[in-house]
Amino acid sequence: MQTLRKLIIIFFVGPVLFSSCEKSASNDQNNDPTEENNIVDRDIPDDPQEKSPQDKVTEILQAYYHDLSAAQINEDEYFAPTVEKFFSSENLPRQKVAQSIRNGFSGFDSRDIKIYRESMVIEPNGDGYVAEFSGVSVVKRTGSEETERQEFKNRVTFNSDFEITRYESLGAPNTSRQTARSIPTQIQAAKEILSALSSGKYEQAAKYIHPKIGYYFVTQPGAMSVPYKCSDLNTMVSYASWFKNGIPNLGTDLKEEALPGFNCGDLFSKEGTFIAEVSDYSAISSLMGALNRAEVGNYDEKLIGDVKSLEKYITWQIIDTYSATSLLLGNIDGKWYLLGVDIAAYDCSA
Repeated sequence: MQTLRKLIIIFFVGPVLFSSCEKSASNDQNNDPTEENNIVDRDIPDDPQEKSPQDKVTEILQAYYHDLSAAQINEDEYFAPTVEKFFSSENLPRQKVAQSIRNGFSGFDSRDIKIYRESMVIEPNGDGYVAEFSGVSVVKRTGSEETERQEFKNRVTFNSDFEITRYESLGAPNTSRQTARSIPTQIQAAKEILSALSSGKYEQAAKYIHPKIGYYFVTQPGAMSVPYKCSDLNTMVSYASWFKNGIPNLGTDLKEEALPGFNCGDLFSKEGTFIAEVSDYSAISSLMGALNRAEVGNYDEKLIGDVKSLEKYITWQIIDTYSATSLLLGNIDGKWYLLGVDIAAYDCSA
């Protein structure tokens, strides 16, 4: 059993969450996470030949908007030598397109531009493809105390070499402003979730549980972690009765900074309740594969694929060192949800 425990610990590189409100070893449960809008931010893969044309287009656009957020652009990477249309201009060399983009970088202290995954519609167009999608741009102008949030909808056409030949706006953008000191929505959501979980007033966080996807609770009743997918926070109490009045010792003084490191020898590298953005989260599917290889799991490829789709939603993580608890948050259709409660990832007792 100790050998198996060591094998499983190797794969606890992050919070471990998967399966259903029944034990996750069963494949008879409904583990099909509903595809909703998801803001994503990923790089172009090293081997695009392994991707479908639709995936290739999606990832190019994600990388493009990532570069715009960083105020950088390599026109040779994204645009055809001649761009047929760039907003209202026509037949521009890509160097002029890039110069127009660079001119727009000045005057901003920060910008964050992302696209909504679910909004993406990609169709063949001659020997290339055309993509229509929605997204959001959040910027702070130099010298301003306000941030501007602008929703947009664009159409981008690619040739057979996956180079952009047309870049068009569809409809007028919707812009709103808030003061720079306003609390970001994910931080506000995190604070309300922590308050509900620490006090045991679970109904106060009900709005942060997705009605179709639910959330994932991971506990360790013995030598192995056991995951459950649940539809409400009270369900968690049926697997951890000591949570009836709240998660004991859970901190609420949230700090937005780098997450603490952890190992079973020194435990956490710092104390407190921390929240930070995470990317390319894959601990769930990685663990499922590890359990399969150890012959203690029976997860088919479809289920693992569904979990990989779910993992794309996870973009923020809370680690509370006082209670050794990890919480995972994700934005779905413009709303923040609690997608995981893990009390096993930092349990070294077995």
